[in-house]
Parts: sequence; structure tokens; C-alpha cells
Amino acid sequence: MTNNPVVADRAGIRRDIFSRIVRCKRPVYADEVGQIAQALGVSIEHLFAQSGDAN
Repeated sequence: MTNNPVVADRAGIRRDIFSRIVRCKRPVYADEVGQIAQALGVSIEHLFAQSGDAN
């Protein structure tokens, strides 16, 4: 499991904003998707894969 503040920092997104995104209180914007994927070390496609589809 990845710690949200660590991901936020790696993605260059303010921690409070990232927390709101994770809790579905704020939409994630297109320019943030790539930053989040890179911070997690996964592809953008992986972020949007349905359970069981991700490799």
C-alpha cells in the first residue's frame, strides 16, 4: 500500500488536494493523471484498468 502524502509529494500535488481526489470530493484533472501515474510507477492505462484487467 502506498502512503497518500508520499504519492502527493512525488506527483507534485498539494496533500490536501490529493486527499480530496482520493476521497472523491474533487475531480482529478487530465494534467494530474500522468503525474499520479508516474508517482505510483504505473501507466495511465493501469490507473483506469478495471479490477482483474491490470497486469
